[in-house]
Amino acid sequence: MLIFLLLAFSLKGQIYDVSTLKKEKEIYIPETVAKNTGDLITRNAEIYLEDTINPEEYIVGPGDEFAFNMLSSDGIVSLHLKISPTGDVLIPAVGVIFVDKLSLKVAIEKIRTKCLEKYRSAKINITLIKIRKFKVQVFGTVHYPGFVVVSAVARVSDIYNLVVEQEIIEQNMVKFERDVKKLEALNISTRNITLWRHSKPINVDLVKFSIDGIKELNPHIQQGDIIEFRLKKEKVGIYGGVELPGS
Repeated sequence: MLIFLLLAFSLKGQIYDVSTLKKEKEIYIPETVAKNTGDLITRNAEIYLEDTINPEEYIVGPGDEFAFNMLSSDGIVSLHLKISPTGDVLIPAVGVIFVDKLSLKVAIEKIRTKCLEKYRSAKINITLIKIRKFKVQVFGTVHYPGFVVVSAVARVSDIYNLVVEQEIIEQNMVKFERDVKKLEALNISTRNITLWRHSKPINVDLVKFSIDGIKELNPHIQQGDIIEFRLKKEKVGIYGGVELPGS
């Protein structure tokens, strides 16, 4: 009888431990679109702007959405124009207008010009109302090389923060499950990042950006960009009575 009670108590403890283990595993599983593709998704569906969008700098693409209003002799037309996966918008009685990879200013002028070809005295108003999201490839010293989903106003630092977050989650999961130490997230360099655009490298220095605030050192992401992350290499530390101690 005593042995049976001991076994029952032991079994109950084991069930509790397994349940706890299951919950811990759920906490550390990285958010991925599909484990076999390595696609990472941002946790927040909202898009936050750091400033008003500059129509001369913002590049439009599939998924961007416009509010379109045209007053002509035929009446009033109000539409939501969404750029299709092939890079164009369709306006009834006007036709298909290709706007992919144009600046916002040029795209709006192109739409307005096409409409005026059909309705010469029309009054046309167009404004951007929804910013698209797209995939950007990341590779190098990261656990999940593949694609991250970002908005069209994201910067390299946003992708770095997302990748580091996934590295920390992965490190905790591996340590919890196997007690094996993998690549540490903090070893990913913030000064040795390369942004590949049209097959040309752009050096990104997030440390200098954080000190000087020069936005060119932390550029906006464009569709088709590829980001390469590397490990920290040689390291020099300065500590003591200095304004910015560190390494």
